[in-house]
Amino acid sequence: MTEKIWIACIDEPIYYGRIFKRLLEAHPDKIHTVVRLPFTPDQSALSEAWFRLRFMGPKSLIQLAVLHVKARLARTGDFFTVARQCEDVNAVSLDSEQALHRLVTEQQPDCVIAVVKQKVPAGCLRVPRYGWVNVHCGPLPRYAGLDAPFWCLLNEEPALATTLHLMEETFDSGDILIQKSIPNTGAPYFDTLNRLFEEAYDGFDELVSALPSTHQRRVAQDLSQRTYVGRPQVADGKAFKRKGFSFF
Repeated sequence: MTEKIWIACIDEPIYYGRIFKRLLEAHPDKIHTVVRLPFTPDQSALSEAWFRLRFMGPKSLIQLAVLHVKARLARTGDFFTVARQCEDVNAVSLDSEQALHRLVTEQQPDCVIAVVKQKVPAGCLRVPRYGWVNVHCGPLPRYAGLDAPFWCLLNEEPALATTLHLMEETFDSGDILIQKSIPNTGAPYFDTLNRLFEEAYDGFDELVSALPSTHQRRVAQDLSQRTYVGRPQVADGKAFKRKGFSFF
């Protein structure tokens, strides 16, 4: 193995876990270390359920819950078990992102593919020579921020995109490594997410296969075109449905 490529991901079974499980199965010889982080919701489960009930409606909330249960039972996103079964891959389970930062500083990976819940300190971002790489399901530099697919659908953008970019201190502002666009077909929100994460897998497959050349082709974002969107609110979900769009 030439490059020490790491995957550091929250324990999320539907999308991120699924693509990283596939990536490990395809490239066990290229992944050096896999770190599993706990999934820590921004608010209590009860508060989140109450928000989603009002935002999505009861039918969509039930469908989302079923999706989570099925993913856990089928283990389609259990990337950590796959990592433990790979002879040459180090599998590490950590209880905090602070522990991840200490590990990165100590072991000096060349590249960290990361899905984390909090900002990574600048000193830690500078450790890997090919940086930290994040996937953003939005067309950067426009639609930086939270839940870009929702905002793109609500605003009836003609196309959506998945962007692999280097992580910087400012969210979603780093150089773009790979960006893949898909047309907006008017499909439901979660169908659109599935399509975007398929593009994300293809992007990560390309990144891992071709590093360091993918890093050398990085393109700086035109931050004068940057827009930042926040998490949609209940009123936005209602507007989404009034326009005739659906979540499932």
